Amino acid sequence: MQTSSRPTRPFGAAAVAVVGGTLGIVSGFLLWVRASAEGEVLEAKGLELDVGLGAVALSGLGILAGILLFALSGRTGRRAWGIVALVTGALVALVGIYASFITKDFIGSYGCSAFVEQFTQEGLTEESCEAFLPGALELPGVETSAQPGSYLVLGGGVLILVGGVLGTASAGRVPPKGAGHAPGVAPPPAAAAPPPPAPPAEPAGPPPPTGPASGAMGTPSREEEEGGQRPPPGIT
Repeated sequence: MQTSSRPTRPFGAAAVAVVGGTLGIVSGFLLWVRASAEGEVLEAKGLELDVGLGAVALSGLGILAGILLFALSGRTGRRAWGIVALVTGALVALVGIYASFITKDFIGSYGCSAFVEQFTQEGLTEESCEAFLPGALELPGVETSAQPGSYLVLGGGVLILVGGVLGTASAGRVPPKGAGHAPGVAPPPAAAAPPPPAPPAEPAGPPPPTGPASGAMGTPSREEEEGGQRPPPGIT
């Protein structure tokens, strides 16, 4: 039996990617990291960090990928945007892992873009901060900690990644363009062409004349055609 080849929309994959991208954008407005020493505290939100701006931008791309995963019905387009969501989610998740679990190195590598105002007041430029900050974080009494924003961006990246995996997998279930039946089901046989109409019957001709009647009706008989006259009856 022939089945419909209309592809289903990957609502779950699209929703997961959109939610993950939304979490990544929201995380940019929250604190990511904190460093404290001798009563002095340095904090940085996601949007105050260069790498945080990149993660927020990638999260927006994850939302776009999720929307297009739902909107597109073709196999190629869905697979392409599924891969985009997969790669985007992996990058955002890596940023979240770095900020959440390798916080001291994260602050030493990217903290100067957020702490530049504090260090400028002390006469340090951003270049000198990049040389000074990693060593300062190793001094006794300096504590570093991850904040809610770093965990939120990590969760958002994981969700975008999952949405990309599901969207890419759904592309494999889309039938090829032009296929009129479900995969694995043979197409129905074509209907046989009707036989050509029989030719019309020819009209019947007049019946053939009989021998005696032909002479009586004035039609020459065989004897007359041979030049002789028919003898009267009784004469041989």
